Parts: sequence; structure tokens; C-alpha cells
Amino acid sequence: MAPYSHSELLKKCMVSAVQALSPEKLDIQQAVQSVPLSRNTCARRIEAIANHVTEGVIYNLNRCKSFSVAVDESTDINDVAQLSVFVRYYLNSKFSEDLAAVIPLTERTTGKNIYQAFKAYMDSHKVSMHKIISVATDGAPAMVGVYSGFVNRLKENNPQMIAFHCIIHKSILCAQLKDEYGSLMLDIMKLINFLRSKSSLRHRQLRKFLQESDSQYDELLVHNNVRWLSKGRALQRVRTVRQHIEEFLSEIGGDAAKRFLEILRSEHSLRDMAFLTDILAHLNDLNLKLQGEGRNVVELWQAVTSFKDKLHCFYEDINSDMNHFPIIREFVNGRDDVMDLTTARAFHIDVSSEMERRFAAFDSINGINELHMVACPF
Repeated sequence: MAPYSHSELLKKCMVSAVQALSPEKLDIQQAVQSVPLSRNTCARRIEAIANHVTEGVIYNLNRCKSFSVAVDESTDINDVAQLSVFVRYYLNSKFSEDLAAVIPLTERTTGKNIYQAFKAYMDSHKVSMHKIISVATDGAPAMVGVYSGFVNRLKENNPQMIAFHCIIHKSILCAQLKDEYGSLMLDIMKLINFLRSKSSLRHRQLRKFLQESDSQYDELLVHNNVRWLSKGRALQRVRTVRQHIEEFLSEIGGDAAKRFLEILRSEHSLRDMAFLTDILAHLNDLNLKLQGEGRNVVELWQAVTSFKDKLHCFYEDINSDMNHFPIIREFVNGRDDVMDLTTARAFHIDVSSEMERRFAAFDSINGINELHMVACPF
């Protein structure tokens, strides 16, 4: 984010450009010079634009017959809980998706507090809560609690309302890394933090070393639990530049560097790293298919059911040619002995059973299977 005072610098650049391109047109130079771009002016204009957008969304919500909402609560950098409210509605022969509000929660974030803040916002804009036909949340206790959760309180206005657990969040929960894979991923994240975040000097030395070594990449990626795609990409980046990282750790020395070297040189760790790189790539592909504006429940459900079928194919493939796992296949083919992939097979079984369990609620929704006709009527 840039400070509002940057607009003054932008105006100076615009004036210089006009003077260079049209030095004889003084009226244009004066017009540009007279444009008010102070910090307060920029703040007022941004607020006016935001209010105009909000009024447009509220106007559409009052005109449409029904709409669905997706709510998520998170904490900003000032330790203030913020409730994001997204809406989707059908109006003027098309579906629209908008951010309706970001509501600050100044006190506790229980289901009661969230509902009261949400209701107060809707009432203040005279939007009927009876129009809400579905709600999506992250599945937190404050959202879906049996007795005082936000969803149950919301259903008091419309008992027929359909409640969803965010389908992207569910897919991530199905593939949580545990035991050996979880331990390896934690070690890889510690390695990345050791090289990147613990010391600015070491980070600069690593980048210079990778550049001088003609490495494919000159930087490591940091994994963030909020950014689900980063896990697979961070692991893939470490594996790609692994040999250069080993050389760098050998040069800097120390107990921590020796411990990380043991991990990077362990056949067991390399095998697990190769498998995780492959399977996380497939999971990231599913994640991307579940994202994007304008996606409907039919498309999302088709992506999930398709991946559930793929898991059975992956399980058979890991026992044979491994065509869907090029990295682990390359690693296994370079060895004379037989590689034990029992843990990889068990991971497939766990993910498959978790997906069956967590997505069972979608099968119970009346009419969702019939909706496939909308996507493919023939």
C-alpha cells in the first residue's frame, strides 16, 4: 500500500510530461497543475467511491428476489476482528458477485456477536434477511456451533436456508500432512526460514550464491498456511535447487546447517519429498479449479467428484507405472533396489476416506445431483 502523498509526486510527473510534449499549451499545464491531490482530498475521494460502490450493492440486494452470502472472520494488523461478507445474486439476467461489507467486530467473536453485527448491518441498509437462501462459512465453531453458532441463528430467519462449509477449505483439510510427511514438511519450512528469515545477511548470501551457481531459481519461497498453494510450490522450489542448497550449507557450517544437510541427503527424505511434490501438484490443481469468479456449485462439485475418482487412479498408478507421479518415478528409476512406497499408498487411502467423509454433506443436499443436467443437458 502506498501513502496518499504519492499522488502529489504523480502530479509533478504529469506536469513535466505535459511540458515536454506540449510546451506551447499552457492551459493544459495549468489544468493539470490545479488538480487537487492532497492526502485529505485523496482520502475523501476514496471514501466517496467506496460509499458509491456499497450503495450500488445494497440497491441490487434490495431489488433481487434472493441472494447467498459467504462470511469469513479474520484479524487485521491492528488486532481488530473483521467480518468479510460476500454476496451472490441474480439480477438483470445475470449472476453477480460482490463484497458487500467488511464489518469490524470490536469485542468478542462468538456466534452471537457475529450474528448481531451482521444483522445490524443488514437492518441499517434495510436488506431483508429472509432473502438469504444459502450461507458459506469456514466451519469454525463460532460459525456452525449447534447451539449459538452464526448459521443456526441465521436460519431462524429462513429455516430452509442451505449452509455450506467452504468447499476449498474442505479440500485442504482432506489433505493435511501428518506423521512422516508432516514432520518432513516442518523440517523443510525450518530450512527455508533458516536460510531466508533468520538472518538478512544469510539471505543475501544465498541469493548471490544461487545466482553465481547459475541455478534455475535465485530465491526460495516461504510457505504460509493462509496461502494454501504455497506449500507445494515452496517444496518444489527447494527440491529443484537442492544441490545448490547443500553446497551453501556446507560452506556456512554450524550445527543447524549440518542437521539440515542430513535431511537433504537422506534417501528417506528425498523419497518423501519427491512424492509430496507430485501429490501436492495434483492438490494445487484441484484448488485452482475451485477458485475464480462466476463458478457455480455444479462446476465445483464436478471438480471434487472428478478428483475423488482420480485418487483411485492415483492409488493404482503408484503401484505400477507411476505415470501421474513423474518426480517420484524419476527418483525410483534411478535406483537398483526396490523403493518402499507403503507410506505413499497409505496417504492416498487417508485422503480418499477424508474426502468421502467431509463431502458427504453435499450428497445429502436435495437436487444437487440433478443439477448436473444444467452443465451437460445431453
